[in-house]
Amino acid sequence: MEGADMERVIGSGGSLKSRYRWFFHQIYHSNLSADGAHVTTTIPHDIYKTTGPPTGRPTALQYHQVYPRNYQFIIDNAEVCRNNPPFLVLMVPVEPDNVAARDAIRQTWSNSSMVQGKVVVTLFMLGLSPGTDMEKLQQENLQHGDLIQSNFIDTYVNLTIKTMVIMDWLATHCKDATFAAKIDSDMFLNVDNLIAMLQRTEIPKLSYLTGRLMHNRQVIRLNSSKWYVSEELYPDSHYPTYTLGMGYVFSMDLPGKFVEVSKSSQSLQH
Repeated sequence: MEGADMERVIGSGGSLKSRYRWFFHQIYHSNLSADGAHVTTTIPHDIYKTTGPPTGRPTALQYHQVYPRNYQFIIDNAEVCRNNPPFLVLMVPVEPDNVAARDAIRQTWSNSSMVQGKVVVTLFMLGLSPGTDMEKLQQENLQHGDLIQSNFIDTYVNLTIKTMVIMDWLATHCKDATFAAKIDSDMFLNVDNLIAMLQRTEIPKLSYLTGRLMHNRQVIRLNSSKWYVSEELYPDSHYPTYTLGMGYVFSMDLPGKFVEVSKSSQSLQH
């Protein structure tokens, strides 16, 4: 996707809705190759050693293993894909206390479970955060049936863990869906455009991963940067091609492969 495809669509000022942006992909506006080829990238790493569940307020140093089977689900909706496998599953990572973001999404781009005759499911992935009212979360889930909560510490540095828990959940419970997408909670998704794109004949149903592609990006070595990565952790000077984390779409054969690779992979902290 080119920058021109990302535009502000709701309101103005500082509210949550005013920060939503269009997120949609059309082949001729993408960073993909001219023939619309899909992209798959696998990066081998190692595993962090498990030190047990963190206690107290989470800090930047509290990591678990990347491999998601070390975590359990506190709130789950494992049956949503069982009876009528969806065409598209939209996974939205969000903080437990950010009910405003979840409600805004429910009232806007995820307010329909059927788009162009295709079943679409939207789910919110949460971790643990100190002070969260678990009773309110349970009530919210009873009302909407769209929360998934796992027992990792929900912090910025644990976003890799959050993503891998998403992949593990998809591989376990939604393997018969056709596509899935990970969408940040402050993005606006044009579901109609996405469904239309995914139904194009040239879009493969297997080994497909797409989004806003970043090419030949230099690794940041400035240790004061939010995105600092040491040479010890990642010795190469540039990253391989990757999709921006704000939103990407993939075929449903990939989550299981990501999980398998994660058994011997090391998190880059985010």
